[in-house]
Amino acid sequence: MRIAKKVLSSFQTNIVAAFVILLFLIFAMVGVIFHVAADGYIAGSAVQALSQAQSIFENTEQEYIPNVFIRALRGSHRFPHTDVKYFVVGAENTRDAAIVSQRLAEAHGLDFVTGMKLHAEGRTFFVSVAPLDEQEIVFYLDASDAYLFMRVVDRMLLSAVCLVFVFAMIFAGIMVDTAMKPLKILRNFVMQIGNGDFKTNSHKFASEQFNELNNCLNMTAYRLAEYDNEQKMFFQNVSHDLRSPLMSIKGNAEAIEKDIVDSKEAAATIIKAVDELKDMVDNILYVSRLDAITAPIMEETNLGMLLQVCVERAAAHAQKRGIELQCTAGYEPIILHCAAKYIARAIDNLLSNAIRFAETRVTVEYYNVGRNAVVRVIDDGPGFEPGEISHVFERFYKGKNGMTGIGLAIVKSIIDQHRGVAIAENGAKGAVLTVSVPRKRN
Repeated sequence: MRIAKKVLSSFQTNIVAAFVILLFLIFAMVGVIFHVAADGYIAGSAVQALSQAQSIFENTEQEYIPNVFIRALRGSHRFPHTDVKYFVVGAENTRDAAIVSQRLAEAHGLDFVTGMKLHAEGRTFFVSVAPLDEQEIVFYLDASDAYLFMRVVDRMLLSAVCLVFVFAMIFAGIMVDTAMKPLKILRNFVMQIGNGDFKTNSHKFASEQFNELNNCLNMTAYRLAEYDNEQKMFFQNVSHDLRSPLMSIKGNAEAIEKDIVDSKEAAATIIKAVDELKDMVDNILYVSRLDAITAPIMEETNLGMLLQVCVERAAAHAQKRGIELQCTAGYEPIILHCAAKYIARAIDNLLSNAIRFAETRVTVEYYNVGRNAVVRVIDDGPGFEPGEISHVFERFYKGKNGMTGIGLAIVKSIIDQHRGVAIAENGAKGAVLTVSVPRKRN
């Protein structure tokens, strides 16, 4: 029972069944149309023949009426000539006349009729009754041969329908199985991706549509593989970077407990380690929401004032490392249509990155270029290593002496949301990080 349900619910079975049923209905309709048309043609021809015979009789009063039945079958070797015959009621002179008279009396009586169909003893007659003086003359025509031919054709059509039904099932099964083969390959590929195997599928399909679908799945597998590698790299980076401040906190806490270091110095070290942990946790939480962030709410923001707040926030960190932090502005105030909270986050990350690598100075510049506002953060550190520049904004990429590899990725994400551009390059001495965003959102 379970196997039967599975077969009936199969997509392949449904396609085969639909195709076969449609073909069966078409042939059945053809058979019905032929039967109705043939019956109508026979009946119409018979009525016409009876009318012609009656007209000839009235004009010639012949005792024998030539055949005028079914013009299309006249002279066919399959059928004997079918004559229109007649008899006077009460003077039936043949067995056929007696059969017709009796059946006519049972079915209708001997009143005036034209082209009436009668069935008697397995035969089919068409009958017309006409008055003659005080008597009635019955004209009749035996159409049994014509109907026998129609039944033969009906059986042939039915046999053809059955054969077509069988062959259609076989043909449809083969065709559907051929069509389902690419779907099975793609299904297995999807299951492979779902199981964490992101190898691409190199199979080439005959159908362009299946090739397009396969290319889309290959792209999905490639991106999932990249994302999986990024996650692994991220956890490796985070686990390593979290270990350092945690060990610092643990070591200083144990030293305070054993009273072997100055408690104030140890507390300051612990606070510094906690601040580092807080920054890392904030970045981790933010990067986990990057893909889910919707379009931010835009507002008019004074870029110079926003930068001043960010520089003041980073000043304490720079002072602890002995880094001079400078901010130079253009001559005109720059009003930016942006999500101020996100832009501030991007600038904070740029400053944090520059302070970490600078030797003595970090300079912040901002100015207008056409319709864009530009912010440049310049440090006098070692700059980027060869080959790093094209990767510094990639998520989880960790360069030399880098941390979690998500700070600059956050910058890139925020600037992209504002339809801007983030660029990394080496200056005369040190690294230069530049972001450019439209002053007004289109």
